[in-house]
Amino acid sequence: MNVAVIDIGHKTLDMVYFSKGDYLEKSKHTTELGVSRELDEIIQLERSRPKGRKLTYAELVSRMDTNKGLVTPGHECFVAGADDCLRAYTRTVLSVVASYAESLQPEPDLLLVGGGGARFLTEGESYDTRLYLVDHAESANAIGYYHWAVEVGI
Repeated sequence: MNVAVIDIGHKTLDMVYFSKGDYLEKSKHTTELGVSRELDEIIQLERSRPKGRKLTYAELVSRMDTNKGLVTPGHECFVAGADDCLRAYTRTVLSVVASYAESLQPEPDLLLVGGGGARFLTEGESYDTRLYLVDHAESANAIGYYHWAVEVGI
């Protein structure tokens, strides 16, 4: 099986490729497309609100870090315009991932997406049928490193 692993981090979007279990280092790719870019834009939206108590930078970051989210379960936007930012971010990430997948030979059978920024990918976009959001996306790296350490005997 050929698998691309996509990590949506705070500052970067990192992608690596495994073909039949072998890591292909020449296929790794990093771009500065982490979720912090959207956080900065959402903070500007929050600061431009005309009235009411404004959230501080720390409160916005805390909402992201604790997965309280910027959009409530009923999809009512917590910060006006944040949902538009996150939809645009999702489209951009999906486009970059699609281009990356197309550049790989052979093309991947599976696109595994994880990282803290993965939880901000919005629904309603056209996802590649091979794309799979891993469980516990925020801790996926830590889990992967744990399994790697066990495998190599650390």
